[in-house]
Amino acid sequence: MSYIGKKPTDVPLSSADLPDNIVTSAKIADDAVDSDQLASGAVDDAHLATGITSSKLSGALPALDASSLTNLDARDLENALPAISGASLTGVVGKIVQVVYTRDRLNVNGTTTMPIDDTEPQKTEGVSVPNLDTAITPTNSSNKLLILVSANVGQSATPGGSTMVALFQDTTTLALASGQSSHGGEGCMSNITFNHQITAGTTSATTFKIRIGYNGAGTTGINGVSSRIHGGASTSSVTIMEIAV
Repeated sequence: MSYIGKKPTDVPLSSADLPDNIVTSAKIADDAVDSDQLASGAVDDAHLATGITSSKLSGALPALDASSLTNLDARDLENALPAISGASLTGVVGKIVQVVYTRDRLNVNGTTTMPIDDTEPQKTEGVSVPNLDTAITPTNSSNKLLILVSANVGQSATPGGSTMVALFQDTTTLALASGQSSHGGEGCMSNITFNHQITAGTTSATTFKIRIGYNGAGTTGINGVSSRIHGGASTSSVTIMEIAV
């Protein structure tokens, strides 16, 4: 640039010397401006265009804190979310790992007695109900097994005695638990329910079994006395839940 007289002192060009909007993106060479040329805090949310694609993001992103995700609208979530498996939840006490359920509506009956006294019922007493045999394979020997029993039991004898249901495991001689009901009269049915919890103690299959009986003469039956009642609507069941500890 030509001038008359003495050359003026050189002065650095500053942004204040440039009219607004005189420098457009078309006048800036590619990669001419990087993070070193930007003052700290110069670029905030207001200067960022919407719709920035992931291809524009490089380097490691900061860790996300879920507490910062508030009022998240499901419509803003795109694509399928990964499946969450309960098996991946470790150290969760009280989590139900699995449930096994057996339901029976058939009639089984017999005349073998089961005494009502201060001794544990034995596997030779009463009548076996094989249709309610329920097997479970625990995933952890330290977990708990909660067994729920519901049995509709009847008796042909006159009133005065007790109808009983006992729970056994595998070939164990003595019952784990039992329930009983006062007998109301010939042909009367009772719904006997009880539960029992044990430590699994194994990761192999184990089977829980039911026996029914009466403490006197007569026929004891499940889902009916000597034959099925209610067309099979009267049912009995065993439910086993494995619970993490």
